Amino acid sequence: TIPTPSKIVKQGTKTTKDPVQTPSPQSTTHVQPPVTQSKTLVSEPIIAPVNAPMPNLKPSIPYPSRRDDERRREQANEQIEKFYEIFKDMSFEISFTDALILMLSLLPLSKPLLEIKRSSSKWLEHR
Repeated sequence: TIPTPSKIVKQGTKTTKDPVQTPSPQSTTHVQPPVTQSKTLVSEPIIAPVNAPMPNLKPSIPYPSRRDDERRREQANEQIEKFYEIFKDMSFEISFTDALILMLSLLPLSKPLLEIKRSSSKWLEHR
């Protein structure tokens, strides 16, 4: 509970009359007694429970999964751009004929690799 600001309580007004003696019983002047007013202000703290809901500190996003997908796409695009820049900076100084000769020399190695891939994919299908 949180105390609320002090409440000012106003109490009643008191009027007092002091007896006043007249100068003589034959006097025709009307004498009024002085009037005194006093006001008393009393400050009393009032403790009341506060039932205010906790504020939501996170802004609500209407479609959070869509935002996550956008972030992933942005990250993927950044990685592709970095890879492309690195690839552009690389230089291969090899003639086309030399590249063909190297590719043909790797051909016997590619056949067993393809067979391993086929057999593993068949094994996974039957599982």
